[in-house]
Amino acid sequence: MLRKLSYHWHNAIKTLLFVAGFGVYGGIQAKHILGGEISYTHISGNKYKFTAHIYRNCNECEFNTLNCLDIKNLDIYVSPEELGFAKKLGTIPISKVSKKDVTPLCKSASSVCTGGSFSHGIEELIYEGTYNFDTIIDYCKLEIGLRVDSRLDAYNQSISEAYYNFTRINICNYINNNSPQFLSPTFYILPLNQSFTYNILARDSDGDSLSYKFSKAQKGWNSNCTYPSVYSAAKPIDVNCSSSCDLNKNTWPIDGIGIESNSGWMGFTPITQSQTGFVVVEVTEWRKINGNWAVVGVSRRDMQVIVVDLNNNPPKITTSAFEYFACSETDFSLDFGILDAIYSGLKDSVSFSVFSDLPGGNQAKVGNSKNQFDALYTVPITRNLIRSNPYYLTIVATDNHCPVVASTYKTISIKVTGVPDPVSQVSFKECNKVEFKTQASGSEYKHFWHLFSGNSLLESKHGGNGYFEVPNPGKYYIRHQVENTNTGCRTETVDSIDVPYFSLMTTGFSWPDNVCQNEDFILKKNFNGGTAEFYYWWNGILGTDSFKININKPTVFELSVKDKNGCRYQYSKEIKIFTPVTLSPNDTAMCLPASGKAVSLNNRISITPVTILNQYKFEYLGSNGNVTTSNGKYYFAPASSGDHLFNFFYTDGNLCHYDASFTIKVVDIVQTGIQSPASACSNENKLDINQITSCTLKDGIWKSNTAPAAVSDGYFDPKKSGAGTFDLVFEKDLNGCLLHDTTEIVIHKAPGVFIVKPMDSVFCSTQNNFTLGAIPVGGVWQNDVNAPMPNMVSPSDLASKSLNRATYIYTYTDKINGCKSTDKVTLYVNPAVEYSLLPGYEMCANSQLQIDPKITNSSGIQMSGYHPDLVVKRVDDAYVFYSSNVKQKVLASYVFTIKGYEACPDKTANVDISIKPIPEIEIEAKPAQGCVPFYSILSAENKNPNVKPSRYYWKEGADWNEGSLFKAIVLNTEGVYAYEVKASAEGCFSEIARISVEAFQTPVARFETEPKNRTVSADFTQLTFSDISSSKVPYVRYWNFERGSPATSDKQRVSVDFPKDTGLYGVKLLLVTDQGCQASDFKNIRVRPGLQFFVPNAFTPDSKGPYQNEMFQVVMDSASMFHLTIRNRWGQLMFSSISQFSGWDGTYLNEKAPAGVYVWEVEANTIYGNYVKKSGTVSLLR
Repeated sequence: MLRKLSYHWHNAIKTLLFVAGFGVYGGIQAKHILGGEISYTHISGNKYKFTAHIYRNCNECEFNTLNCLDIKNLDIYVSPEELGFAKKLGTIPISKVSKKDVTPLCKSASSVCTGGSFSHGIEELIYEGTYNFDTIIDYCKLEIGLRVDSRLDAYNQSISEAYYNFTRINICNYINNNSPQFLSPTFYILPLNQSFTYNILARDSDGDSLSYKFSKAQKGWNSNCTYPSVYSAAKPIDVNCSSSCDLNKNTWPIDGIGIESNSGWMGFTPITQSQTGFVVVEVTEWRKINGNWAVVGVSRRDMQVIVVDLNNNPPKITTSAFEYFACSETDFSLDFGILDAIYSGLKDSVSFSVFSDLPGGNQAKVGNSKNQFDALYTVPITRNLIRSNPYYLTIVATDNHCPVVASTYKTISIKVTGVPDPVSQVSFKECNKVEFKTQASGSEYKHFWHLFSGNSLLESKHGGNGYFEVPNPGKYYIRHQVENTNTGCRTETVDSIDVPYFSLMTTGFSWPDNVCQNEDFILKKNFNGGTAEFYYWWNGILGTDSFKININKPTVFELSVKDKNGCRYQYSKEIKIFTPVTLSPNDTAMCLPASGKAVSLNNRISITPVTILNQYKFEYLGSNGNVTTSNGKYYFAPASSGDHLFNFFYTDGNLCHYDASFTIKVVDIVQTGIQSPASACSNENKLDINQITSCTLKDGIWKSNTAPAAVSDGYFDPKKSGAGTFDLVFEKDLNGCLLHDTTEIVIHKAPGVFIVKPMDSVFCSTQNNFTLGAIPVGGVWQNDVNAPMPNMVSPSDLASKSLNRATYIYTYTDKINGCKSTDKVTLYVNPAVEYSLLPGYEMCANSQLQIDPKITNSSGIQMSGYHPDLVVKRVDDAYVFYSSNVKQKVLASYVFTIKGYEACPDKTANVDISIKPIPEIEIEAKPAQGCVPFYSILSAENKNPNVKPSRYYWKEGADWNEGSLFKAIVLNTEGVYAYEVKASAEGCFSEIARISVEAFQTPVARFETEPKNRTVSADFTQLTFSDISSSKVPYVRYWNFERGSPATSDKQRVSVDFPKDTGLYGVKLLLVTDQGCQASDFKNIRVRPGLQFFVPNAFTPDSKGPYQNEMFQVVMDSASMFHLTIRNRWGQLMFSSISQFSGWDGTYLNEKAPAGVYVWEVEANTIYGNYVKKSGTVSLLR
């Protein structure tokens, strides 16, 4: 059904197909070109067939009419890769072979191109032509281009530009390339706000690798069409995209825009109604030549597009992924769906096609339901399809929406890989172990192993290597499956193996959980089964069937056994120790008892923990005492004081044995030696009681019942007890014998004294003298030895002695009890403020001035004042003034306040600052750029009329040198050079003015000739010239050959023919860089007269004729190389010489040669570099 176009779609199509105005084409105007492409195929040798596709608006002018002259030729250029400027080498004649309507319409509609009712149309014209490149020998990489005036306007710019497109070909190295063919039809109408996908479907018959990218439309050789600033080759129109606008093919509608470089699939969502633009896909062919990847061709499809609201939703292709793996020796199947969305309650029928470089595929529609159906694409994968690069498969779905159809493309990659080779190895190891391993290693492989007995699965494992342990002797089967996790490809093998007789060993009994600490214990073998002979390893040491242990902490013991069949038994256990018993003496001292009295020994030993007591015993090791037992207890009666040694033996309930030794110290009673009483004053510090009582025993405990708070840690504090008499009690435990003694201490009341003058403690060094004063409570004056107290104090005198602190002490003594009391005062003297400031300072504009008062004896400094041309910053006690760039002198005033230390007065100072203006210098170079040797004049100019500079200084490199307003420079080496200048006036320097000049490299022009002596004869006047110039920068080469053919050239090596007229001819090589620097080399070449060559045709070596005819000799110009040979008619060599001055006398082996005709041949190089090879006959007459 042909639907009615919406208004805006209709007008958009008109915009595309009926753009007003005309371009220029060969003097005939028209705007009808929409795009196209050029391809080629190799015929034979250097002969190729070229095919040009042109897409145009068929409502516009018709080719071969007044306004549209037909296309006749393709242009041959040197490719920009080989030559940096346009060089046309010729044309390829082409002729039109077909024309067809390519308007994207539904089946029931036809365009005006074919006389249909749809009033708009696009037609495709195809042109063909052949060309043999044998005549092009100087260049390899060519660009075959087509330029037509003019194409339809784009981007609403109202700019009429030419259409230019090209293909590139390499005609050297026997490449014989065929350009890729584009299987997809071109497109021009893009659906508004609908996701658009496309693939050019390029296929290369040579198997070359292809890469894809967006490129700009061109209007001429290496010249792009005009694009607005917001558009580019990668983003030619407005599309739905995030900030980066990178293509996200997993979204729908598609986000961003882009083309996949390896498959050519593109996608985007146009969003601007009626927008026109260029979409150009450039395809590059890559081929490995001599082991290296090289570009062998470039093709392009140029498409001018317009965005239109089609009132239609393009069909959507649904597949689960964009990348797939296919395993060899299997069928690869792709299940995909196609959904054509319903618009306004209508749905369209859909057709689809599959394009792939995988051979042998077939497709089938497997389901259909209303506006969607499923399809299945299947292709058998054989081993010969395995390769490192993926294959690509493109699904094209097209609806039958009227009038304009919509198509969707989806390209997926298919990586064909081989199924993994298991490389399984199964073997019997020993006992019941069956080992398996594989050589298919690598992190990408996953291995599965399954153990079968008959049809019963016994065990499964995974990993590359391992083993199974079978339960019984007999036949077993092992299935090995290996999977490549990257591709999902899997394969499997099955192996069988016979396991011989074996008997497994099992545990018969367990070892004990605990043993006694540090006592020997025997571990024995504890297994049943196995086949004798046995080998035993105890903790890795080969031994017998038992093992002796002795441990003091929990220890793991391991028994490993191997029998005759290799069956192994392993048993390990951590054996702990019984909780050990600790034997500790409780009381190791006692007082010497009355004669014959015994004390108990049982309470002298502590047993931890307490267990069932099996047996214990005390053993006395001395002779001055007696041990007895009664009712299971032991008693000891010492006969003297001193140390008495015992042994104790004990066996616990676990039959573990322990023993301990201990000593009982028997002590006699001793005396303290305390003397009493002691005395002290109430103002004294803590007193050592042992010292004041003369106690001879140490480490005892002192107490006081009458002054308990005054006694602590063996010291008595009179300040806590006050005056009075107090008791002191001494106690000490001597190894069980308690000593006790008492004494007294008398504390006398101490007097008091207080200093009352001066009232202040801080003074200034400039203050007057003052008097000290104190109030004693009784007593008399006494002078302190270290600091006698004067009646009068002078602060200035203390300061002069560098004393900033002085301490005075007053002492008073009680005449009755002798107790003393003191008071002291510390006086602090601060020095007076000192500083250094000038009344006035000068500074330059745009500089800084630091004023440091150099203050001493100050607690700080403050400054007040303000001027708009000065910024002030404080650094410690100094102030830094930053001036602006004043144009004339400025005066500023400030007040400094210096703070004195405590008790010393502050001081102030007034300071004036004068700011002097500075010169303002600008620098100019004439010229600023040039070729080496480069000459330039640098000039400095002062822009401040209020200042007259007195000196100028120029900096070149690292040094400043005094100069004038001008400086001349000469640069002999290329590069960018920096120069600086500054000026001074009244001691103030200007800001540094800077300038850079650039010297460009001038090439060193040199060329050489072949022959090197630049001399040829008139017989052969061709010389070859080679540019051997040296240059670090690119340059353009211009040869000029006086009367030469060719007369000019731009090649690096060129052969030139000169006139045969003898004389000198000038040759000049001119080099011009991109910066315009020129260099030249000039040489003369000489053309000498032609070769002088004379050979007689007969001679008579018989002395009958003239002397000159006695010998055959060649007469010619001097030669640097000469070779003469003479042969008879059978080819036999009769004579040979390498000297042009020797000849043949008609003899052979000292015999006269017979008369007859002989063949001579001369090969020589003249001294002018000419090569000569001549031959002929001579008659020998007798």
